[in-house]
Amino acid sequence: MNYKQIYQQLIARAKNETRVKNNHIYYEQHHIIPECLGGINDVINLVYLTAREHYVAHKLLCEIYPDNDKLHYALWRMMNPQNKRHIRSYNISSREYERRKKIQQEKVRNLGLSNKGRNISDETKSKIREKRKLQIITQETKNKISYTLKNKAKNKISCPHCDKIGSPSQMKRWHFLNCKNIV
Repeated sequence: MNYKQIYQQLIARAKNETRVKNNHIYYEQHHIIPECLGGINDVINLVYLTAREHYVAHKLLCEIYPDNDKLHYALWRMMNPQNKRHIRSYNISSREYERRKKIQQEKVRNLGLSNKGRNISDETKSKIREKRKLQIITQETKNKISYTLKNKAKNKISCPHCDKIGSPSQMKRWHFLNCKNIV
């Protein structure tokens, strides 16, 4: 299947319709040539797509450029809403979700699960330092962090089925009624 041709047809159709954002039809802005592939953030490289078209476009880009981790991550983020404002107006099949989940796990495994032992250049370190200088941490935020860290051990609960101890949210998700040791 010629994914590149399908992608170009999708973009051409959206460009020909001269779409604009308004209250009647929901559109998302899409970079025709993704920034991770050298695309610029300019009007000539942007097009409005419906949510479904945007998803399909990213799916096609992943097929065209299978080795680009950033494209796969962008698609993964589209498939998994990050907050309540992120509304998905398209359905993803269980087979597609499973396929993408395996790809995402492989990408994460190849990158490594943490930054432990990672060498960071002095330039990157100085950029991080400069960004942190701009952060304003209020006394209220400091108090919340302190309270959370002090009470972290106090807030642990145990599962009555397997006696595992963990945070309330973790235990409600994986234990109690969902515990594997329920007889």
